[in-house]
Amino acid sequence: MGLTYAKFKLTNAEDIGIASRNLMSEQDVRSMTTDILIDTGAFMMVINENVREQLGLRIINKKTVELADGRITDLPVAGPIKVEFENRDSICNAVVIPGNGELLMGDIEVASRNLMSEQDVRSMTTDILIDTGAFMMVINENVREQLGLRIINKKTVELADGRITDLPVAGPIKVEFENRDSICNAVVIPGNGELLMGAITLEEMDVIIDPKEQKLKVHPDRPYMAQLKLK
Repeated sequence: MGLTYAKFKLTNAEDIGIASRNLMSEQDVRSMTTDILIDTGAFMMVINENVREQLGLRIINKKTVELADGRITDLPVAGPIKVEFENRDSICNAVVIPGNGELLMGDIEVASRNLMSEQDVRSMTTDILIDTGAFMMVINENVREQLGLRIINKKTVELADGRITDLPVAGPIKVEFENRDSICNAVVIPGNGELLMGAITLEEMDVIIDPKEQKLKVHPDRPYMAQLKLK
């Protein structure tokens, strides 16, 4: 089977948020359209340093990654990026490789620019049910309103009782657990329903469930930095 490429539009998601508050013009939102190699063996998206600079993406942290040749190395992570393909979109972070290396699509803000104070950044700490059978994170409408998250689109989802329905998707959300973090979107359920943490965010943060203690824990083999596979 040959290599599969697809054309994606990449946009600086922080620029979108700033423009939505009329703090910059829509014309100044940084974006680009480019061909990206589809690699279902990779977990996170991979961009190169040239793309990061063109989109003006911030370096958020670093992750320990396994390269295609088996080497283990630390690479920066930048974002958030809005990724669009035809009538679908997602918001994510991306591992950044040096120079002009090939972009990969894996199987899957304002305060930093002094446009608002750190004290005005909306956040909350809450208990979330870990559900490895769920794909995306799930929040409720009350949480969405408290964080002031924008509705980005809608997704058709299958509920726990088997019903199929359309629900809004909001984001981006920065999720933090101990010394790990991830940026993602979340499906929004009505009212004050239970929050769920899905498989994508769990894998990106490199955390595991301890079945004996029934607790979420940082991976014991990698206590200081998350490790992901880029192959």
